[in-house]
Amino acid sequence: MCCRTVALSQYNGRRAESDGLPVEESGESKTPKKLLETDTIFDNLHRHSERPNDGSIRRLSMDCKATVRLGDYSRGGKTRGNHQASDHDMGCTEKYIPCGIVDEDSGALHIHFGSSYKTSDFMVDTIQQWWKSLTPAQQQTTQQINTPDSF
Repeated sequence: MCCRTVALSQYNGRRAESDGLPVEESGESKTPKKLLETDTIFDNLHRHSERPNDGSIRRLSMDCKATVRLGDYSRGGKTRGNHQASDHDMGCTEKYIPCGIVDEDSGALHIHFGSSYKTSDFMVDTIQQWWKSLTPAQQQTTQQINTPDSF
C-alpha cells in the first residue's frame, strides 16, 4: 500500500485581473520558479506510476480537512430544499474532522470522521478503518509499504 498526502494550495476561484487590477498592483506574484526538490519528487512519482501493477499495489491519496461544526448553520451556499438555519451560533461544541482516502486506481472514496484533533493517530485510525473495509482476499493480496522511500 502506497500512501501519500497531497497538499493543495487554497484558491478562491478569482484572479487579480477579475478585480480590475493589473497583476503588479494586486500583489499577486508571477509563477514561482521551479525547485530542484519539486522536480525530483515528481520524477520519483512518475517513475513509480509507470511500473507495471499486478493489482497488489494500491495507490492511495489521503487528506484531512477543516473541522466541521455540527448544527443548523448556514454557510451561504445554495440549497435544493427548504433550508432552515439558526440566526445565531448557540455555542454548539460538537465538531467533526473529516479524513478521506481515495484509491487512485479505482476512484473509491473512504471517509472517516473523528471528534478529537487532526493528529497522526487519527490518520492511522483512518487507514486502519480503510483496511478493515477490504475483503480478506484483498487484504491477502495487498502489499503494505509505508516508508520514506515508498513514493
